[in-house]
Amino acid sequence: MTYVVPPAPVEDDDLDSVLQAMVVGITGLDATLVRPRWQPVVPKQPEPGVDWCSIGVVSSIPDANAYVQHLSGISISQPAGDVSQRHEELEVLVSFYGPHSKANLGILRDGLWIEQNLYAAKASGLYFTGHMDPGRAAPEFINQQWIRRWDSAITFRRMAARAYIVNNIVSAEIDLQDDTGHVDRVINVPPDGR
Repeated sequence: MTYVVPPAPVEDDDLDSVLQAMVVGITGLDATLVRPRWQPVVPKQPEPGVDWCSIGVVSSIPDANAYVQHLSGISISQPAGDVSQRHEELEVLVSFYGPHSKANLGILRDGLWIEQNLYAAKASGLYFTGHMDPGRAAPEFINQQWIRRWDSAITFRRMAARAYIVNNIVSAEIDLQDDTGHVDRVINVPPDGR
């Protein structure tokens, strides 16, 4: 039986792209107006009358224990190694700005319950848990005027699988010694005859 190693989870810019596409698809905002929360070069903030969104993962909480399976290696394309699998929760902070910020937050909240809106996220391994924090008003005072802003956090779960190449021990000669240094026996790995 061949074990198929699951793909590694999407992270960083790729994860930002998945989240951006989800928000764009549900809210109908222009893709240029749904932005990753943290960018190397900060773009100019849209005018106060423009609706836009900022989104980003703020925490990743792994389950307590990982499942680890050792693969003995059956070919060059599938060498020996270990696969670690665990589930994790991602908390995603979403902030809507502009005159319709609360309305857009409501559209996203309710749109997360429509199955087809989550197909792309699920294809990337993200599953909406059904938990979205209540929206909170967080207006910003910029250039002597208040800019409407509403924030919320959305929780997703996913399975994170990562493969690590770990060489098998093909053979080894081991001396077992007691506390005095006396050799009890010699063991060959693998045992003779195998």
